[in-house]
Order: sequence, then C-alpha cells, then structure tokens
Amino acid sequence: MLPASFVDEAVVDVQAGAGGSGVASFLRTRANPRGGPDGGNGGRGGDVVAVVDENIASLAEYVICRQWRAGNGERGGSRKCHGAAGKTLTLSVPAGTDIYDNLTGDLHACLLAAGERTMLAHGGRGGRGNASFKSSTNRTPRQMTGGEAGERRELRFELRLLADIGMVGLPNAGKSSLIGALSAATPTVADYPFTTLRPHLGVVSCDDLDIRRLILADLPGIIAGAATGAGLGLRFLRHISRAAALLHVVDCSKEKLSDVLASLTMVEEELASAGGIIGKKRIIALSKADLLAPGRAARLADQVAQAKGLPAFAVSAVEKSGLDELIAALADLVPESNTLLG
Repeated sequence: MLPASFVDEAVVDVQAGAGGSGVASFLRTRANPRGGPDGGNGGRGGDVVAVVDENIASLAEYVICRQWRAGNGERGGSRKCHGAAGKTLTLSVPAGTDIYDNLTGDLHACLLAAGERTMLAHGGRGGRGNASFKSSTNRTPRQMTGGEAGERRELRFELRLLADIGMVGLPNAGKSSLIGALSAATPTVADYPFTTLRPHLGVVSCDDLDIRRLILADLPGIIAGAATGAGLGLRFLRHISRAAALLHVVDCSKEKLSDVLASLTMVEEELASAGGIIGKKRIIALSKADLLAPGRAARLADQVAQAKGLPAFAVSAVEKSGLDELIAALADLVPESNTLLG
C-alpha cells in the first residue's frame, strides 16, 4: 500500500558544487628560503546523482523541498596541497521514476531497479594552483585559476508505478474491494459512491502458477469527461503505462447486460484518449456478483465475453468467489520474465 502522502510528480532545482580555487604560493623555509611554486589545485565540486531506493514509494520529499545543492570543492593550499572535493549529493527516488529536463521536456533517465543511478548535475572542476603552471620556461609562475561553477538544472520527476496489472473502471465499481480480496492491500472501502483518491498497489501470490507474484495497481475511478480533465483517473493513468495488461472492473449488481456494456464502453472511450493504454491486453471482472441470483452472474459474464471479445469473470470480493480463476487468467497475461517481483 502506498503512503497517505503519495506524490507522483515534483519539479526540483539541482545545483552541483563549484570547484575550489587554486592557490599561488611559494615555498619559504629556513632551509629553502627561495623555494619554487607550491600552490595546490582546488577540489572538484560535488555531483548530484539520483539513485533508486526500494524503501521509498513517493516523491513527497521533493514537493516539500525543491532546491538541492551539492558541496563545493575546497580551496587549494600551499606545499602543493590540493583542496578536498565537494560532497556528492544523492537524491533517493522510488523505482519507476522518470526524470525529465523541465525546460526542454527531454527524458533524462528512467530508473526502474533498486540501486540504479544516474548523474543529474556535474560538479565544477577545481582551479589550478601555480605549481601546476611550472615549466622549463616558467620557473616562477604566479598565475592561478578559480574553480568552475557546478552545473545547475531544473528537472521534473515523474513516478510511474511498477505494476503487472492495472485496474481500471468507474468510481464505486468495486476495484478497491477486489484488490483487498486478491492481496494484502488495505485500501479505503465504503458502501456509498466513493472513488479511490490515490493509487494502491497489491501483491497477489501465485505459488501454484508459473509465476510467484503479480503486482496490481488500483487507480482512481475514471468518469465521463476524464480525457478533458474531469475527475482523477487520467491523471494517474501513467501508473499503468508499464503494466503488461489491464483488469477492467465493472459493477454487475444492476444485472442488466446493457448497463454493464455501457460502463465498459464509457471507460474504453476515455482510455482511448490516453495513447496506447487501450491497446493493452485486457480482462473483464464483473464485481459484486454476490448481489445477483445464483448463476445469473456467470451467465452475464458469458454474455459480456461474447459481446466484447474479451475474457470475463464474475467475482465477489465479499464471498471471495471466482478469484482463483481470475488470478490464473491474469497470470497467463504476464510472462515470467516480465514480473516485477521475484
């Protein structure tokens, strides 16, 4: 389950450290009162890097704090002492984070696996001390250079949850109840018209199947007009962009085939506006089957499957009926090599 403070997008300003300046210095000791140049170089500025941390599930930290700075390199010293390099700044992000240049819109990196990292901003080079300018023709150089400024960038972090199956449907279709019945997820469930306000992840055990686990993502309900900004559903559709398939959940408690098909069509029309999402493999789950007369839900599922040309299953989160068959069908859509949890 995702944290209550779930945030899936943030814009940050990252500044790599500046390099330390070099030093112009000459060795002066009692034993060597006219020593040569001994000014050291400045240290390199710290880099800014992003790394995937499997213990983080949200970008909330980067909404609270937008500006991030790496350490500056230290100034060089006499006796050819080089300045210390600035401390690298490491930004921890959840798995599935895409990083874009916020000014150009170009994709900078796509971080999927735990420990995967990318450079966000390079630290500036340290300046040269006068000892580095010494040559056969310039024995007493007095020049030195300052350190370079670190790279600065404005970046946009976008989190796309890593799920095998994305759950879509109208508000109050029964998605939250279903993911709770299929997995250990604990989404908010109510007995009145209510829609999920943030995505939930659930892990389904599949020990008896070809794969061990499936990750399901329950998204906010999609309403009519979502493609033009109504509701919350399309805002979160990027979280199923990497999913292998979709589980389309429909409330069948009204019993009429026309109502079920109308609900399916409305969501399909909204998904069609979201690029290639509608082209993913799909399975239909007719939820709340316990509210129908015995056998009616199964017959309705057969009618829906014939009308839509897609597998359809009648399920009940309350009675936990039809879940094994649904899980087996979902597992068939997710090759073992594509599972996101081993």
